[in-house]
Amino acid sequence: MRKIPYFLCFVAFVLLIVEYGFSWTQIKIMKFHIAELLLALYFTFRYLLEGAREKFSKVYLKENIGETVFLSLFFLSIVLLSILLRNPIFHKSYSLLPHFTPCTPFFLPLQIFLSLEILLHVSDLPRLFVHLPLKPGQLVVTTYLSIIILGTLLLSLPQAQNGGEISWLDRLFTASSATCVTGLTVVDISQVFTPYGQSIILLLIQIGGLGLVTFVTFFALLMGKGMGFRERAFLKDVLDYEVIGEMGRLVITILLVTFALEGIGTLVLSRIFSHYPEEIPSPFFFGLFHSVSAFCNAGFSLFKDSLRGFKDSISINLTFGILIIIGGLGFLVIRDVLRFLIRRIRRKPCVLSLHTRLVLITTGILLFSGFFGFMILLPLGIYSFKERTLISFFQSVTARTAGFSTIDISTLPSPIQLLLIFLMFIGASPGSTGGGIKTSTFAVVLITVLSYLKGKERVEVFARTIPPLLVHRIIAIVSFSLFLVFFSTILLTLTEDYPFLSLLFEAVSAFGTVGLSHGITPYLSPWGKMTLIVTMLIGRIGPLTLALAMGPRVKRVTYKYPEERVLVG
Repeated sequence: MRKIPYFLCFVAFVLLIVEYGFSWTQIKIMKFHIAELLLALYFTFRYLLEGAREKFSKVYLKENIGETVFLSLFFLSIVLLSILLRNPIFHKSYSLLPHFTPCTPFFLPLQIFLSLEILLHVSDLPRLFVHLPLKPGQLVVTTYLSIIILGTLLLSLPQAQNGGEISWLDRLFTASSATCVTGLTVVDISQVFTPYGQSIILLLIQIGGLGLVTFVTFFALLMGKGMGFRERAFLKDVLDYEVIGEMGRLVITILLVTFALEGIGTLVLSRIFSHYPEEIPSPFFFGLFHSVSAFCNAGFSLFKDSLRGFKDSISINLTFGILIIIGGLGFLVIRDVLRFLIRRIRRKPCVLSLHTRLVLITTGILLFSGFFGFMILLPLGIYSFKERTLISFFQSVTARTAGFSTIDISTLPSPIQLLLIFLMFIGASPGSTGGGIKTSTFAVVLITVLSYLKGKERVEVFARTIPPLLVHRIIAIVSFSLFLVFFSTILLTLTEDYPFLSLLFEAVSAFGTVGLSHGITPYLSPWGKMTLIVTMLIGRIGPLTLALAMGPRVKRVTYKYPEERVLVG
């Protein structure tokens, strides 16, 4: 009996997808609405029967706070809609909504209620994850693969496509690129996909950027479902966070900061885009899409040429740049900085963690290095000083896994191409929405080299010692990453007939989940596209995470073999 609500939620999900994914007659749409009404009645009577059995005690209401709120809003919206529909002007506007039928005028509150019920039952996934015979790395791989497959199916719906036929490989590539927040595209999403299809891509970007585990855990906490010790321990391994007692607050902070910054970005971009009524028919949707895409470092754009039409716009460059930088810092860094500022305002003692200091310093150095590198290496006489400054700033920011571009990357000279490859390979910071080997990894590599050159036996920075096991892990990450880029580039050279630099650029862009391109991605062979899909997935998950997920469980040993030197260098 406990499995019935989950099964009916799955049925409701399929009904909503099929209804909006295909074109139907009014009679068929009405039948869908009747089926959805029956499902809503089941959830309503189930709640009322269980509540009556428990006499609607405080314990019952607390445990079912999500369903209590949803039902209250559902009935309140029906009453409010009944009053508003008496107004001829509102009735005329409301009847223009897609899938409206005179026989089922309350379809919108009904579908919103079912969507919330689906979300409520999906929020039980963290408890299910704990009991699965999977390691954290295997769970991450499984969830990303599941999202990609589901996204491919959703993008295959007729209502998601703008008439033209899209091959299954191109749909798979688009879903993979969106889920891995890469931004490499094989089709023009502004022309090929409808607003419905673009909304699916937007949702894939959001879930892919935050991670499905983080996403559903947040809603589980929001619905009043607590986290047991096993759930916290499992989530600690997935997020790679040490303090198990703070897992709930960490997840809530991640989602609230994300939604707040994306909301601010949406409002700012909507205001800017409203000044272009001819080019941008829906400023709010464009603002929302690009705000989420920028913060999640996805690089997807509804403009055919990315942001090249705004290369001299200070407001666009700064807004996108700030969203990309904050999104690439990592949620732990954002939380640490916010805590530091709040305590400083309250005049309480507080210091930034070593991880935060390394990330902020490395990010600043890379941004300034990229900016001055572009300023020096960009060809003279082509751009004005204002355009040159904005291009240098924006491209040094977006190369850190965002993927937006204000210029044609393929026309840049080779030194700038190599600079971009270097920045793309390093990428964003751990715990962020970006890819690459990560800024802190790069920082520790440099510190390790400097420590060796200074003759130190230990790796030390800011009066702290980096654990040897962490240094070994970093060496493994860099080695795996270099091998992945090397292997992907070799495969591309075997299957594609393009210059080596272009193929290397695409491979590094896919690994770093950047999305910058020489423009050859749409013209790659099926084998070339599959190579980039796998590279994007490994780059988003992390090569070491994938290796640990595929390998056996770590075994602790109590013995140690004799040491023997090996000649190196």
